[in-house]
Amino acid sequence: MKIYFAIPMRGERMQKKIYERIFLALERKGFKVITPHVLDESSESESNMSEENIFERDMKHIDECDILVAEVSTPSTGVGIEIQQALVKGKRVICLYLREAKRRVSALVLGNPEIIKVEYTLETLEEKLWETIVKDCSK
Repeated sequence: MKIYFAIPMRGERMQKKIYERIFLALERKGFKVITPHVLDESSESESNMSEENIFERDMKHIDECDILVAEVSTPSTGVGIEIQQALVKGKRVICLYLREAKRRVSALVLGNPEIIKVEYTLETLEEKLWETIVKDCSK
């Protein structure tokens, strides 16, 4: 199964260690994460790309994925666009957020019945992610 992992790229990347943990956990479980560039803090993977090329690449990846997993504890316009594009294309969307960050998560994400929402703590992250993928995405 192919996973599009969405996190803030240009804004605040407050949860770097959590992003890495999610990415590696998905790979350990055998999922193919098709957006490895999201962990490149130096943005070298995008330094020679125009904004148009970045958009085209990301839309192509959304077309290719089976599930979009987004960490939404830190608001990001780009992640919101990726979520909506995935929904429009009929993809399953899982939005993860830290319990203490819930007040910062967009009401348009939390209120959308098409989005699978997962509130987690550092201790429950992997368990809740697996439960969600197995239960909700195997439908």
